Amino acid sequence: MSLRIGRFGGIPITVQPSVIVVTTIAAVALYLRLPSLEPRITTTGRLVVAGFTCLAFVASILLHEVGHALVARRHRVGVAEISLWLFGGVAKLTSQAPTPRAEFQIAIAGPATNLVLGAGFGLAGVAATAIDAAGSRLTASTMLSLCLVNIALGLTNLVPAAPLDGGRVLTAVLWRRLGQPEPARLFSARIGLVVGIVGTAVAAALLVRSGLSTWLLATLATTAVVAWAARSEIAGATVRHRLSTTTTEALMVRRPASVSAAWSVEELLRWAGDEQLHVACPVTRWNNQPVGIIVPAAGLDVDVPARSWTKVADLMVPNERIVRAWSNEPVERVLDRVEDQRVAAVVVHDPADGRWVGTLTDAQTTPLFQPSGIWGSLGAAHYARR
Repeated sequence: MSLRIGRFGGIPITVQPSVIVVTTIAAVALYLRLPSLEPRITTTGRLVVAGFTCLAFVASILLHEVGHALVARRHRVGVAEISLWLFGGVAKLTSQAPTPRAEFQIAIAGPATNLVLGAGFGLAGVAATAIDAAGSRLTASTMLSLCLVNIALGLTNLVPAAPLDGGRVLTAVLWRRLGQPEPARLFSARIGLVVGIVGTAVAAALLVRSGLSTWLLATLATTAVVAWAARSEIAGATVRHRLSTTTTEALMVRRPASVSAAWSVEELLRWAGDEQLHVACPVTRWNNQPVGIIVPAAGLDVDVPARSWTKVADLMVPNERIVRAWSNEPVERVLDRVEDQRVAAVVVHDPADGRWVGTLTDAQTTPLFQPSGIWGSLGAAHYARR
């Protein structure tokens, strides 16, 4: 469950309750420790310093994601929301970067924001150090701590392993060289998987050897999240590559038999059996004039008693609403055009003469979404051509 705390430039900002809990615990811990750092500090001063420090840290993470979001929008990549969670934050983009340049600039924006913030806090700390006063010394210490935290955030995120920002930077470089985005993303994600697994194993071993440690527990959790996210990146890159390199011709059912618009749903299902149940079939009138398309599986949604009198014409997608595609089009582009229908179906045409040559449904595209193992693969998906 996430709590919406506001908007930035029209982008919703949400925060998970875990962030509030951890921030509160950190603020209380700092509040209790402050007297040992500055014995003369007042209760009000402790509240201000502890609250400001923890909120500034959270704000640094938020601004990191805002940096990503603003640059993404400049490249016309939508941003669904900015979300803060226990292990940081994420700017949820609605699509992938369109070019290597956009990928690089979106990725580098977050770490660059932290490095700029680090420089600003550092200058503020140096300025406070020059003032000979107890309060200024505490202010300087706080500012320098925030400086180091932001620099650490910026540099850590530049590690060249997806899903870290450095992995996106590496993706942009490889994409520009290879000419294809998904092989580059897969390579970066594989590095992230290795980094995450090795880091988790090392942190776990140190915990066993040295005993419980807050720092080691945080490292273990962080590296485990990196490994998990990298695995998701691998799966996504594999599927996107399949979708972008597989044409509709490779998956379509070639010229399936037509059915009559006058048939009842009962007749349709009996004719289709298991073999044709998920194949999009042309629907014709008595004079063999095509009037639409239907996937027999749609008839399963009709109540059994009504199947005897419900006609195919009542369920079909009429000609004017049919999604059409060329046989040499990548499946990815075709799926982007498919509307939310009860059963999505596409009529495929030959670009040479415009004749229809086959049909495509989600049943035929399913193999493209099959898992490819933990390491991923850019090989062709296994499917049967008909």
